[in-house]
Amino acid sequence: MSAEPTKQPSLYARKLLQKISALSPSASTESRQTLANWIVFNRKKADGLSEGILLSIGKALEQQDEQSSARILLLLRIVHQVFMLNCPLAAGDDNSADIEDKWEKSAQLRQKIAESNAVLLLKALANSSMRSEGQAEVDNMMDAWTKYNIFGPTLLDECKKGWTNNVPKDDAADSQEMDADKPPESTAESAKSEPDDSAEGPVELAASSKLDAEGSSIGMPVDAGKIPEDPVKNTPTVAAKADASSEAASEDAAPKRGSFANLGADAEIDYDGVDEAKVEPQEFLDAVKVISSIQIARDIGSDATMSISSVLSGIPPEVSVACSKILDQKSKGEAQTPVQDAISGDVLANLPSELLDMDLKRARQTIQSYREAIRQQRRARLHCLHLLMQSRCSFGSLDAARAFCGGEDGGEVDMNSVLRKLDSRRVALTDAMALEGLDVEEDDAEEERRMERDLKLPTWFPGQGGQGTEGMGMEQPAAKKAKFENI
Repeated sequence: MSAEPTKQPSLYARKLLQKISALSPSASTESRQTLANWIVFNRKKADGLSEGILLSIGKALEQQDEQSSARILLLLRIVHQVFMLNCPLAAGDDNSADIEDKWEKSAQLRQKIAESNAVLLLKALANSSMRSEGQAEVDNMMDAWTKYNIFGPTLLDECKKGWTNNVPKDDAADSQEMDADKPPESTAESAKSEPDDSAEGPVELAASSKLDAEGSSIGMPVDAGKIPEDPVKNTPTVAAKADASSEAASEDAAPKRGSFANLGADAEIDYDGVDEAKVEPQEFLDAVKVISSIQIARDIGSDATMSISSVLSGIPPEVSVACSKILDQKSKGEAQTPVQDAISGDVLANLPSELLDMDLKRARQTIQSYREAIRQQRRARLHCLHLLMQSRCSFGSLDAARAFCGGEDGGEVDMNSVLRKLDSRRVALTDAMALEGLDVEEDDAEEERRMERDLKLPTWFPGQGGQGTEGMGMEQPAAKKAKFENI
């Protein structure tokens, strides 16, 4: 049997692979920029370009040497330049309507490359020999992606996880020490990133009680009757044992992987404090429905919150200081400084129209609704996790298999037992029919002949019309006669 033919890469995937292969790992910024311009120019072929980058990643990982790591870093630099090309915020004074138009048109390309290539590149680089050399450069890239809002917070969070979760212990510890030495930055850009549910620890009891008191503000309440009183309270040792297991796991260095296809890790689940119980499939379905329903409101609120954060980030420092001063004077009952005296006229004249037209009350309600959606989704996820722990991740598949295939007493599921039962029932049915005098051994050919039905020949077939014309057995139409007579 011949092997199944492999799928041929698309035209633009082959073109991009050829162009990337022609670049050396230490290619200049101008060479990379030229390739980035070509990629953005062909933005309508986003799928083919993403496929070409993916093929380049696989080709680089096959080398398993220093050149492999260098080429991974080269690909990441090219992807970064594609992301930053025609960015209006990065252009500054050089911004124009043409740049903004190109930026909007290449949004689909950035989204496709970020989803299919950026995360894989970061994971591959984190597991390569050049992770230490590329640490600072990757941090600068991610800072730029966050600052200029290259793509949404969800993709940005996946990129950060792809890099930090695959950095070995020594590098991760150094990175944490460097972050601890840095002073906290009170910039409005930090409000842009969506809260990370997966990185959060156990939910505090005070926060849970506060959530119960606040209720639902977005019209999608979580069924409180199906949520345990407090999953954390019922499992007091889960957090401590999880920390201990994570410390023990971090002692062993992560093995070097030659492929980016499988970068996951297995983890043992501690069920202490959660009693095992049977959970109906409908309960899982209801919990997942709540999570997906709230996700719609969360996505809508994310866009609005990002817009508000972008507008607030444009407030000049002089305005922030003046507002804080006037608010402090108002709280103390002192005479308030006039706005004209606290802020210069040039600053007031240059305030963006989006900031002046902002409805503060509505913006505050939008942020509160977004925050409530995040909290409700977190509670729904806790409920779903509690159901998984309670059911011990058993969804009834073995019970269904035993009911159909045997093994009701806890034995092994065996399809052969089903076949044997069916065969024994067939033999018993055949014997019963034979006792009644029925012929069960009917010949197959006779059965086929009995099922056949003779079809009548068409009336126009020779010999079917009685008297024929010239031995044809039928009378020809008048029109046909006229044709023959005129010949």
